[in-house]
Amino acid sequence: MSDGFAACRRNVRVRIQRRMSGEWRTIEATLTDDTGFYRERIPDRSGRYRTVAPRVELANDTCRRAVSAVVRNA
Repeated sequence: MSDGFAACRRNVRVRIQRRMSGEWRTIEATLTDDTGFYRERIPDRSGRYRTVAPRVELANDTCRRAVSAVVRNA
């Protein structure tokens, strides 16, 4: 079953970033699967983390890949 948003979910590049020395640095990257799910194992280090994905534009529509922020504090 297609809901029309498959292209908004599939193969979206997600960057995992860690806050270091006052700026966000990409430490890993992965792609979403057909359902928009992604998983990436990262080293277990204390600090702040987030995930970032680009806005996906299709024809005249714009859809945003919903990526939850991952924040882990020391």
